[in-house]
This record gives sequence, structure tokens and C-alpha cells, in this order.
Amino acid sequence: MRLIIKVDENNKDILKAYYRMSALADVLKEICEVIFICNKTDVNGIVYLFKKRYKVHGYDGPDLQNVVNKYKGESIIIDTHQKLSVFDDLCIKNFNKVIYVDDKGTKAFKGDMIISPVYEGNTINYLVPKSCKIIGGKDALLIRDEVRAIQKIPIAAEVKNILIALGETSKNLVTRELLERIKYIDCSFKVVLTKKLKERELITIKLKAYNIEFYEEEDLLEVASQCDMAVSGFNYYIYELLAIGMPTIGIVLERTEINGGICLLKEELIKGIGVVGLVKVSEIIKEINNLKSDYKGRLKLQENTRNKINPRSNILVADNVLNLLRS
Repeated sequence: MRLIIKVDENNKDILKAYYRMSALADVLKEICEVIFICNKTDVNGIVYLFKKRYKVHGYDGPDLQNVVNKYKGESIIIDTHQKLSVFDDLCIKNFNKVIYVDDKGTKAFKGDMIISPVYEGNTINYLVPKSCKIIGGKDALLIRDEVRAIQKIPIAAEVKNILIALGETSKNLVTRELLERIKYIDCSFKVVLTKKLKERELITIKLKAYNIEFYEEEDLLEVASQCDMAVSGFNYYIYELLAIGMPTIGIVLERTEINGGICLLKEELIKGIGVVGLVKVSEIIKEINNLKSDYKGRLKLQENTRNKINPRSNILVADNVLNLLRS
């Protein structure tokens, strides 16, 4: 059985699709021959897949239709933020089964299955045919094996290192103001900035401080293992942080993140803060200081991640995919 996986780098979480599809492929490869198709411009994602020894079919933009023809009759999983209506139509006509990975529910789908790999996935109202199966929620989280292999971080009485991973891109107002303020906190901050953050280089130069270090997204796992707590936007990485038991403050920066924030907050998996358009950095600083000094609160957050982040979710998603392919 052969399975094609179409992935694209994301403007916000650049390697999100690559990370979560490799998490799924790590299970499926025991049953299927997995082939990734990627735009040749996705250098970071392709390098990551090569390191994991996956077969990669790189294409130039105009050649995508030829790629579809090459794998006609196979089944495909599509994880992309791009609007590719012509490609979608080609897939429905040429592939046996078509599976989409989506965490927003902002467009209509014609496929056979939707995988919604976010905690609020069961609450999203997807516009799909009645025959389309939807799997989502905590049993559909796709978290890399290399993340799951990390031991839960120890909860120390004293917080010495704090991870910041907001994930801002087109705007940088919260990031800039937060960096201005945290330099006065008696703690070391390891700040992960997406490569597409507006004025990223200027920020790393102008807002340097003795207690602030800057890192790339690819460094997040290594950096996280050195930290005692985190401040994160509601992006892909918040699930990786929860998977390693990181006490985390979740910051809502976009309207589409509200439902995800509410779900994680209700389950007491995070400390949450912020309403779209009204995020005050003073409130973030206050919450950092509160969680920093709340040893029992950090222990409780980690205990909740043990109970509510399903360690078998990759396998459960793979089982659903395989059942569909065999039907």
C-alpha cells in the first residue's frame, strides 16, 4: 500500500505540517510506503524529512499537476495552509482516498476524511459531505516521536529559565513590548522567534539583554528541555510543550485562536490570558511572576498534561487512516 503526503511550510509555524505529518508517517510507514511531495522551496522542511529518511518528491510550483498524474490512483493526505482549489479538484478526480489535515474549519472540503489535530477539533463545524469522516480533539493530536521521547521536565521550586515562543509573524507589537519588559525580571529568558517575524533581525539586535537569548524554531525542543516554564502563543508548539509537561502560559494573539485557548484553559492544561486586540503586556508580566512563584500550580499543570495529553494519539489517528484506506 502506498500513501502520498502533501505538505507545505506555514507562514506562522513554518514546519508545522512537516512535524505533524512526520509524526503520523512514523506510524503509517510500518504498513504503507510513504512518499512526501513538497515544493522545492521548502528547504527547511525537506531537510527535516531527509534526516528522518523519508522519500521526498520535490517539485517546482507549475509541476504540481504532473506530480498528481504520476501518483494517480493512490491515496493522499494534504496538510497545507495554501488555497489550492485547482489542486483540490485534481486530487478528488485522481486519488483513491483524499484526507485533509485542518485546524481552522474556514473552508469547505470534498475529501473522505478530515483530521483536526487540535484540542478543540471536535468542536469545529466543518463544511464537508455527509460521507466525510472527521476525527479531532485530544485523540487526534499529532506530536513528533522525538518530543514524546523527552522525559517530563522536572518542576523546580525556583524558576531560573523561561521559554518565550509567541509565534508572531506579520505583527511584532506584543513580542517587542514583552522583550522590553522581561529584561527587568530576575530570570533568564530563551526566546524563540519565527523566521517570518516582522523586523526579526532588528529585534534581535535592539532588544538584546543580559538575560535574553534568541533562538530559531528548529531549536525549540533543545531549548525547552532547559526551561522551567513557558509563555506560548496558541500555535503548533504549545502541544509539544504540553507533551513534555511544560507549565505554560497561553497567549491569545489572533481571533482564530480563541476556541483553542478556551479548550485548553477549561481542561486546566495552561494558564491562559488575553482577548484578541486587548492583550496587555502588563498582564502577561503579572502572569509570568504569578506562575514563576507558584510551585504547586506548576506541579498541577504538569499533572494535568499527564492525564489529558493522550500518548497514543498518533496511533489512533493512523488506525483511522488505515481503516479508510482499506475500505
